[in-house]
Amino acid sequence: MADESHLWPIWRTKGSSTSALDPQVIRDLCVAEEATQESLVADGLCYGCGQGRCLPPYSLVFLSRLTVQDNGFNLTCDELGSAFSDYVNDLEVELQSCADDLKLSYKPRDPLPESCPFGFTPSLVDEKFGSDNSVIRYTSSVFASSNDTEALYGKASDFDRACWSSVVGGAYDTQYENFIGYKLDDSLTNDMILAGIVTVAILVHTRSPWMTAVGLLQIILSFALSYFVYNLIARLEFFPFLNFIGIFVVFALGADDVFVAVDKWKNARLEHKTASTEDIAAIALPDAAAATFLTTITAAIDFFATAICKVAPLKAFAIFCGLLVTFDYIMCVLLVFPALCIYDRSLIRGIKNCCISCHCCHRLEAQDEDVDGEEKRRSLIRHILMAYYNGLHSVRWGLLLACIAGFIVTCIYASRSTLPTTSDVRLLDPDSSQFEINYQWRLNLMSEVLLKQSGSQGYVIWGVHAADTGHHIDPV
Repeated sequence: MADESHLWPIWRTKGSSTSALDPQVIRDLCVAEEATQESLVADGLCYGCGQGRCLPPYSLVFLSRLTVQDNGFNLTCDELGSAFSDYVNDLEVELQSCADDLKLSYKPRDPLPESCPFGFTPSLVDEKFGSDNSVIRYTSSVFASSNDTEALYGKASDFDRACWSSVVGGAYDTQYENFIGYKLDDSLTNDMILAGIVTVAILVHTRSPWMTAVGLLQIILSFALSYFVYNLIARLEFFPFLNFIGIFVVFALGADDVFVAVDKWKNARLEHKTASTEDIAAIALPDAAAATFLTTITAAIDFFATAICKVAPLKAFAIFCGLLVTFDYIMCVLLVFPALCIYDRSLIRGIKNCCISCHCCHRLEAQDEDVDGEEKRRSLIRHILMAYYNGLHSVRWGLLLACIAGFIVTCIYASRSTLPTTSDVRLLDPDSSQFEINYQWRLNLMSEVLLKQSGSQGYVIWGVHAADTGHHIDPV
């Protein structure tokens, strides 16, 4: 069963001194497993016994039923908990001896030591369990579920995690983390709503469907061009899921470039109302190009500098985001700037086209005389930025001291950081996803620890020189 994807929840007791062998824990695990089993049977997502029945999950509950002499498989959960209390001490001693022997002589392909009881597997206990520790905090259950992991993911919220229990709780996934993959796909789809929010923000700010469409085209083309360079020119075939986060980076920077260019143009037009489109372009576009270049070059350098990291997913993410930022700027110059010229010329000619401008402005007319006491109109962004600047300027010395103090505190905490226990790049928060909790708890199982400690296969090939000539940016 371990070679196929199966529903494989991990359980943890809710007290540091509470063992998974306690009769109350066995009883609650039994109830949770039966509820989940009923859900699987109802949807035809398990197999084994025919006639609408399935094999029982492989767990401490299964082992306790084997241990109880009086036909343990016919007992209810309450009866099992009561009956198991007479056998728990003997089974605990037997499992401790088994765990000690496993730690000394475990090999993946070898049979279990003779001290291990029938029905035992290392995934039933945690790594700390043994003669010097009688508490099992982490255990697991393996359901005889179907290989349709997507259907199992759709039912994940219906599975019983024993949240009602005061002694144990669980988290579901398969042993190959299929649920995490589906969760990330769903999260990416939901997060794409943010792209719609950015689109609305561009439309509200520019009040021009034309400029909004060009801004989106700029972002889309920068992604396509970045992937072209990343894959076909740089020959980087490893494209981790982490790279898709770059979509939100380029949406933010792309929208910012559009805002800067539009504001520079509008401010120049307000100051030179009678100037031609060519004159406004000569005034506004170099200024906008310089302003966006500063933000682009600093962001690109930051990303490309991160490429020195030897962790392949982070290295690939840094390179791809650096390319995104670079091409976003190039597309801004090649697409947004000419689009502004078309936008301005249409307004000057008095073309009433709501695809160009939502407010359908009439022809701009020169003012022969300025109205006394009338202040020049400024864009909303300029008002906001001026207020922001004045506020920062008034507290500049306090901010400097705060930055210095923050830098010192950051250095102190950074010096105390420990090395990660795994090279896996995790994208989900364990506080908000039971699938990530499943992964975190799984690392404590004895089966996982023994498998890592057993090493990996090695081969000897005669007639060649030893060298690390593999593709370092492609862990696959």
